[in-house]
Amino acid sequence: MAPVLAKEFVIVKIDEDRMKGGKDLLKKFCENSGGIPWIAFVDGSGKVLADGMENGKNNIGFPAKPNEIAWFMGMIAKVKKNMTDDDVKFIERSLEEDKKAHAR
Repeated sequence: MAPVLAKEFVIVKIDEDRMKGGKDLLKKFCENSGGIPWIAFVDGSGKVLADGMENGKNNIGFPAKPNEIAWFMGMIAKVKKNMTDDDVKFIERSLEEDKKAHAR
């Protein structure tokens, strides 16, 4: 999935415990992430365009449940500019397949 996401996004992983300033950076974007990972799509000026806080309440983390996958796909739909419909379908299929693999 990473190459498809890379068509649209610069992926930055922030470890709030191991990176200097990590906790402050998280607080800048989210007061209470409710767990890890916390995902946000941010524009070049640092404005959060979409985040993983489903309905502003619960962190979807790594999307695995149907509602989490739906929320993540909504995030993608909200911010995508260069992804094709096939790219979006690929991401959703990948998440669904991962969910099935971990259910076994």
